[in-house]
Amino acid sequence: MESTLWSDYSEFGIGLFAIMAPFATIPLLLSETAGFTAAQRRLAILTEIVAACIMLSLMVVLGEWLIVSLGTTIASFQIAGGLVIGLVGLSMMGTIVMPDTDSDGDGGRAFAHACRRCAAGASNDGRSGP
Repeated sequence: MESTLWSDYSEFGIGLFAIMAPFATIPLLLSETAGFTAAQRRLAILTEIVAACIMLSLMVVLGEWLIVSLGTTIASFQIAGGLVIGLVGLSMMGTIVMPDTDSDGDGGRAFAHACRRCAAGASNDGRSGP
């Protein structure tokens, strides 16, 4: 029993670490704080860490309530999240091209709509989409 619990926590922790990718964000942080003094850079890093901890804590506390209030299930979010991560991975390999913008300047609208359709289609309430 205890080893199963440890396995679940370690699996969750490794997945969270992979999704947040802290080492991959170091170059972004350094480029965004290029003109900062050392004290300003430390403050920016501390602010980002605190913001991430607050958001993660809020999702731990309010996540299930939010999912239920939206009328969907955790399984549908898992499916939609897997699709989003898969599409991002494919776009990083160069096998698909994600639209940056369209003529209206809102290229993310089609992608967001597809994600909502996937999440809504996976719900167990009998609906096939929004």
